[in-house]
Amino acid sequence: MASNSAARQIFVSHDHTDNTFCFRLVASLREAMGDNVSVDYDSSGGMHDDGPTWQSICRGILGCHSYIVVLSPGAVLSKWVQKEIDLACMRKVADDGFVVIPVLLRPCAVPESLHRFPLLSFLSPATFETILSELLSRLDVTPSPKSPKPVPSIDIGRSAIRAAYDHEFESVGQQVSPRFVLRHGLAIFDISHDGTRHFSVWLMNERGERRSLLVNTRGQFTGSTAIGANAGAHLLNVAADGKWRVGMRQPDSPEFHKAQDTRSFNGNGQTATSLFKLPGGLVIFRMKHVGRRNFIVSLIDHTGHSAQSLANKIGTFDGAKAIQVERSGAYVLEIKADGDWSIVVDQ
Repeated sequence: MASNSAARQIFVSHDHTDNTFCFRLVASLREAMGDNVSVDYDSSGGMHDDGPTWQSICRGILGCHSYIVVLSPGAVLSKWVQKEIDLACMRKVADDGFVVIPVLLRPCAVPESLHRFPLLSFLSPATFETILSELLSRLDVTPSPKSPKPVPSIDIGRSAIRAAYDHEFESVGQQVSPRFVLRHGLAIFDISHDGTRHFSVWLMNERGERRSLLVNTRGQFTGSTAIGANAGAHLLNVAADGKWRVGMRQPDSPEFHKAQDTRSFNGNGQTATSLFKLPGGLVIFRMKHVGRRNFIVSLIDHTGHSAQSLANKIGTFDGAKAIQVERSGAYVLEIKADGDWSIVVDQ
């Protein structure tokens, strides 16, 4: 059985392209448990064979009470997620009290080793709140009646370098957010909506000028976007018919230095990837998209400057583009899509 020190510890396996959903899931679990350390979650998405990070992953899975794996097309293709699943299943054989819960975020082939565990699905028409309640029940967690407003602190490389969000807003229907201050540089917005009609979010400055259309869609939405922000006070002008949430973060120097050497990305719909390193010189991006609408891929540097347009197509796409990266450093990819996509980075 799990040790007393691990009695309430939960480990979450995921692919880094699913951070937008996982940030929300982890914050909700921590809120329900009434503290900010009970859920072990690493948003950096970079692993190294037999290195310190993988060793800490092993300690986390072998020392926790419950294990959650978030399944998506990117997750089932990740060798690191598969290694974590294998380790959790091995522990389950030796410890029948160990709890394993596979969570389906997007349609994908569930690994055979997880078939014996009941699957929780966040697929439409299920709502986040309904499935979260069932998840808490399986974890034998009774939401804390005195839980404070959650502070969504996401561990990066197992050390708390920064909170997940600098600003976070949530409400229902058409609303305007409180004013908040952005500094000049890269800003990443994680956005969700559970309504059925038009949903859009405009970033506006203190002069009332529209600076960026962060999302413009219809119905349920979970995604993210990256922009180059101007310094100053801003607000969000939201059109919606359901519950919505926007979390904003501006990466800083420690995160730039911790950017991983990631060379493949997978996801679905509108996404801003995690930070990754690129060397200067020739770089080739191989891209695929299975969808019916726009497929737009932009490379954005750590200052928020759009370094290159990599793709701007409609519908299904399978192609590549070679570019010259002027300087090495940390970058993100911003993807606008309506279907599954994958990107491989070659030198």
